[in-house]
Amino acid sequence: MFSMLHSKRKFGRIRSTAIAQKISHATKLSAAEASVKAMRSLKTKEFTVKSIQEYHA
Repeated sequence: MFSMLHSKRKFGRIRSTAIAQKISHATKLSAAEASVKAMRSLKTKEFTVKSIQEYHA
């Protein structure tokens, strides 16, 4: 039990530091892979924003 609690506290500090430093972080490999894919895409494609209504027009 102590080990699990210690891990949660440690992760909380890591997460807080990452957010404060504006560093991307993920808790699962699939989320990390999706983040990398998105970052790479932003380098080659223009980023645009659309409202939900524009998608369904």
